[in-house]
Amino acid sequence: METKEKKKFCILECKTSSFGPDSSTARQTRTLLLFAGPIISEVLGLGIRGQNEGILCYFTGSNQIEMMENTLKTLEKEIKEKIKLESGNYGCFGIKPEQSAILLEYSEKIKNFLNLIEDSPAKILTFEEDTDPRPLYFIPYDPNIQQTKEEQKRCRRILFERILSYIISKVGGTDIPSYIIFTTEEMLKSATFGAYEIWEDTEAKKHVRKLIRGLLGDIRSSIDKSLQECINYESKRGWIFDLKDKETYEELLKQLQKFKPEGLDLSKKIEPNLFDNMED
Repeated sequence: METKEKKKFCILECKTSSFGPDSSTARQTRTLLLFAGPIISEVLGLGIRGQNEGILCYFTGSNQIEMMENTLKTLEKEIKEKIKLESGNYGCFGIKPEQSAILLEYSEKIKNFLNLIEDSPAKILTFEEDTDPRPLYFIPYDPNIQQTKEEQKRCRRILFERILSYIISKVGGTDIPSYIIFTTEEMLKSATFGAYEIWEDTEAKKHVRKLIRGLLGDIRSSIDKSLQECINYESKRGWIFDLKDKETYEELLKQLQKFKPEGLDLSKKIEPNLFDNMED
């Protein structure tokens, strides 16, 4: 009788720092360890107990790996001895910066389970020395990330610079006369390399949409009054750029290129309002 090959599943949890076995976070980890065990087929509705295999992986900083794996080891023992159940495999991915590369570290157990080709540590990103790799994030600014004020301001600036670059690129490549409509969703898809569309944090998306609406208002206010009538906002449509002639086009493009997001109040608090759910 032919034995069906087991499918492998990885449950991945991202954490900025490790936590102890007695912390409130450990409760969720116990559940995930059980899910990654023999019951994973039943949990996912893919078969009977033991038919497939799972592994629970934590993605964290490389200096947190040892503490995180100690916590996982303690919880595994607790599950086995106290509730007499079998947990799944586990391990940690660690991300580590070097002068000209970002390294991904992982144990031999993870490498074998996931059939990874590269030995740890593997280079996942290379860049020139003295270059900050953070502007390469798909989502440059997430309001739910714990950051210093300076880090938050830098991330907002990067988001705004991407939005501005997209607007300049689209305006610069259009034929004259032209009537361009920019929606908030369209601009954020461009700024996040499409990640905005699959971003599941509804509250964070509302926050970022409001930021972008504020940015467009700031851009409009920064240009000459004679050109402000060329940029208008319409509910449920978006921001409309009316490039009616070559002179308007050239002057508007010049002033857009002069606009510098670092001159804005990048630490301004964003308050919720009744229009946050509206997409434009």
